[in-house]
Amino acid sequence: MTEQPAAKVLVVDDEPNIRELLSEALELNGFAVRTASDGRRALAEVARERPDIIVLDVMMPAWTGSRSPASRAKPATAP
Repeated sequence: MTEQPAAKVLVVDDEPNIRELLSEALELNGFAVRTASDGRRALAEVARERPDIIVLDVMMPAWTGSRSPASRAKPATAP
């Protein structure tokens, strides 16, 4: 039986302790996790390799999650 690749998660938060806590919890549950500390870095990470899901802080200084392009994007749907 072939194992499926781990789902890719991008955690975006300006608080290092929150990024670390979420990353560890997700990794322990089998997810492949990358992190970004702000919106610009998040966009660069998405351009580098598209994640399956983004966990986005909605109250970051200078670029809130609720105003990000990701929050307005239509979710991908399975066939």
